[in-house]
Amino acid sequence: MSVKIKICGVFRSEDAPLINAARPDFVGFVFAKSRRRVTVETAQRLRTLIDSDVKSVGVFADADEDLIAEAFGRKIIDLAQLHGGEDDAYIARLKILGIPVVKAARWQGAQAAASFDARYKSADYILLDGSSGGAGTAFDWSQIKRAGLKKPYFLAGGVNPGNIRAALNVLPRPYAVDISSGAETDGVKDGAKIAEIMRIAKGVNYE
Repeated sequence: MSVKIKICGVFRSEDAPLINAARPDFVGFVFAKSRRRVTVETAQRLRTLIDSDVKSVGVFADADEDLIAEAFGRKIIDLAQLHGGEDDAYIARLKILGIPVVKAARWQGAQAAASFDARYKSADYILLDGSSGGAGTAFDWSQIKRAGLKKPYFLAGGVNPGNIRAALNVLPRPYAVDISSGAETDGVKDGAKIAEIMRIAKGVNYE
């Protein structure tokens, strides 16, 4: 099965045609503190500009659960991606509302990552990010296999057109690869980079 692609951090109307042309599997709206942060209203407007078959992910960090429920209820997001200190009880409450959850966790070695399945047992997916979390820095992907994760995972941190092929072939295979700064030039989404990422992803020969 091919690995899915998520282009995260879309915050401008000009980004929508780039997403529609490239057709990744997921697009990410950041509601957490970030230079790419969007309001619910902005995200709703962007959602109307992006093809409905591209699923949308809301990125939150220790957010009020009502905010996540509102974004999901208004069909702005299809999944919630959590980057704060949310525990499994928090995740379980979102799950009761029918919200699929991606729980982000910083990579701090295979031994630490081995606990993620149990620590976030209610999450649908785990997102593995670099140890600096959101800095766009890749970690040693070859170590993921040692963690023995059972949940499907998103791979994030420093992925770009130059290393996307390697990211797609990490073992065990990611459910999805998450790209943000690696799809940008001078802080905004770059259509050529997004197109190149998707070209490689669609044509990759899995090892």
